[in-house]
Amino acid sequence: MGERSLAGAQRHVSSSFNEPFSPFPRLCQASIMMGKVLIHHTQKERYQAKHYEEANTLYGDVCSLARIITDAAFSSDDYLSLASPLALSLSTLFALCNPYSCTTSCPPSSSHEAAVMMAKALDGLKTVSSSTVEFAEHINNATPLPEDMDRVSPLIMDALYSAASSCAWMVRESGDEKSQMALDSIRHSFRRLSTRWRNAAEYLRVLEAQEFTFAIGSAGA
Repeated sequence: MGERSLAGAQRHVSSSFNEPFSPFPRLCQASIMMGKVLIHHTQKERYQAKHYEEANTLYGDVCSLARIITDAAFSSDDYLSLASPLALSLSTLFALCNPYSCTTSCPPSSSHEAAVMMAKALDGLKTVSSSTVEFAEHINNATPLPEDMDRVSPLIMDALYSAASSCAWMVRESGDEKSQMALDSIRHSFRRLSTRWRNAAEYLRVLEAQEFTFAIGSAGA
């Protein structure tokens, strides 16, 4: 799959992230990285140094792609045109980091590489959650009118939900006020988006059900 430039040269989505691309090839690149992450998590060679090295490489690659798309979106006159590839790259980071942030799937005592990857994943979840909150705010600013919602793809919802879940976890763990504010901001975005996209309402329903379950469990503890 490729894109033909004005000069007639063809560029492929497998090319360097640093090459200029229009939104659809960027979406394809983000999809490819998500596929690599999902394949990585299904490999049998867990708890081995090679597996953690691959995770580290994937982390660097996805971060680079997300940063490049973010910069392009900020410099563009049409932020929404790059919202889907940016959201998918953020979702990919969440998909990569989440398993490594848990001691059951990434026991830090198993090796030095595991401990390093766990620390990177925890830090990565905080960073990508913050980036996703900023992303949601930009979506809100770019859609002041109800009809503007038609230009927002439902593909962005997974990134928002992943960030909300991460913020909710940080609130439960430490009562962090900043994380609570971020969680409230994403809830607001879901409510706005739910006027156009049903899956936004469903994600919000699941998120609030999880918080209710936790609250009931805490009260009974």
